[in-house]
Amino acid sequence: RSIRDSISVVHNFSIKGCNNAMSLYFEEEIMSKIRECYRSSEDFRLAYNSSGIPEMLPELRDIAIKLHVPTESFTHGNLTLENILFLKGSQRVLFIDVYEENVIDNKYNDYSQLLQSANSDYELICEHGEFPVVPKAISQFNTELYHIMRDQMTEKEILLTLFFECSQFYRMLPFKLKASRGNVNSTLPFMEVAKRLTEDL
Repeated sequence: RSIRDSISVVHNFSIKGCNNAMSLYFEEEIMSKIRECYRSSEDFRLAYNSSGIPEMLPELRDIAIKLHVPTESFTHGNLTLENILFLKGSQRVLFIDVYEENVIDNKYNDYSQLLQSANSDYELICEHGEFPVVPKAISQFNTELYHIMRDQMTEKEILLTLFFECSQFYRMLPFKLKASRGNVNSTLPFMEVAKRLTEDL
C-alpha cells in the first residue's frame, strides 16, 4: 500500500499519448529484441523456433493494440522489487534507480514491473535458476498487489498490465544472451516465462 500511495504521486501527472504507440512498442520492445537474439545465436534460433512463441506473437500484438490506453504519465521506469527500499521503522518506501527507457510510459508499465518481480519471480530466476522456491513474503506481496490492482483498475487495464508484464520477459532476452556471452541456456527460463504469460493472456 505504501508503494501504491507513493507511486501514485508520480503517476498523477498524465498527458494524452499517441494512438499508434502500442504498434511502436511491440516492434521496438518485443520484435526487435527477438531479431537481435535471432541474428546473434544459432542456438537461440533453434530454441525460439521450437518454442511455439512465433505462432502466438501476431495474436499477442492484436491483443495489445486493442488493450492500449493512449495516456502516458511520469513513471519510475524500472519499478522492480529490487529497486524499492522499505524503511520498516517509518513504514516508508524509497524508489531507487529511476530512469526512463520505455517506449510507453504509464502506470500499467510500472505495475507490470512489480508483477515481473512478484508474480513472475524475475529476481529469483536470476539468482537461483529456472524453478526457484518462492519465499512466502513474495507470494503474499503478489496476492496483495493483485487486490490493489483489482480495486483501482478495470478488467481491460489489468489485462494491459499483464501484457506489459509479458513484454518485460521478451525485451530482456538480448541482455541475458549478451551477459552469458551467447549461451542460450541463460535465456531459456525467461523465454519460458514469456511463453507462459503469452499463453495466459
